[in-house]
Amino acid sequence: MRKFFLTTMMAAWVASPAYVLAQDAANNQQLPILPEAVATQDIEPFKDDAPLIALRIRDATAPLEIASIFYKKIGHRPDFKRWAEHSRRYREAGELDKKEVFLQEYNKIVQSFREIKEDAVVTVRSKVYFGEYSELQSIQKIDAFNKDAFFKYDAAGDYFGIIPNGLERFKLIYLEPDRRKAMIAQSGGSNAFVAEIALKINRVDAREPLDIKGYPFWLMLADIVEIRIWAPDLAEPRLLWRYQAENYEPEENVELMKLYDEVR
Repeated sequence: MRKFFLTTMMAAWVASPAYVLAQDAANNQQLPILPEAVATQDIEPFKDDAPLIALRIRDATAPLEIASIFYKKIGHRPDFKRWAEHSRRYREAGELDKKEVFLQEYNKIVQSFREIKEDAVVTVRSKVYFGEYSELQSIQKIDAFNKDAFFKYDAAGDYFGIIPNGLERFKLIYLEPDRRKAMIAQSGGSNAFVAEIALKINRVDAREPLDIKGYPFWLMLADIVEIRIWAPDLAEPRLLWRYQAENYEPEENVELMKLYDEVR
């Protein structure tokens, strides 16, 4: 099976900082001195500039929806029969109900496939943790926002992987000490949070799946259009930090503006 290197699909966000040369008067040697503004960083800390408006947390996109987007993008019809037979309702149905449940599941899956758009926004939820913090530079490290991040899905026995392009940009974020303390307080004193990542798939590889530990994964590359960091208690969602890409407007905002225009 063809080997596919994830790291080749993602360009480095920025180059490493250049050294500034200074003359050492004592021994007349040239010594490398780092600029103070980026003294310990390889990338610039990311600053969120999107307002923390009243938003609801989105449901994570289901594996069959991920699979549907993939098949729509490549113009192929999935095996709806196998998808229906793989559903929990069908597998747990008694013999008298098997046929009826199959028809219900099949029709539901086909209808869902018809309705989903190939450019639909995919929502991923992931647990993240605050790592090292620099009070000197107000820089917070977020564990799990790494260059090699890879979201995996099992859709009725078909395996799909989404590579979020540029997630490492958000590994370091700018957080003033007071705001950081407030976020941790709203997290119940914990460094754990829930990240909601909105993605738009822009490329799929339908030539051959990538073998990952014996499982064949069909790969998709996606742009990050929004990141929201929530307090971990999702029973009472509290939005704490948010990034929104330029030229992207969340669907709920668009619907709200439509409603506003209608009632004006």
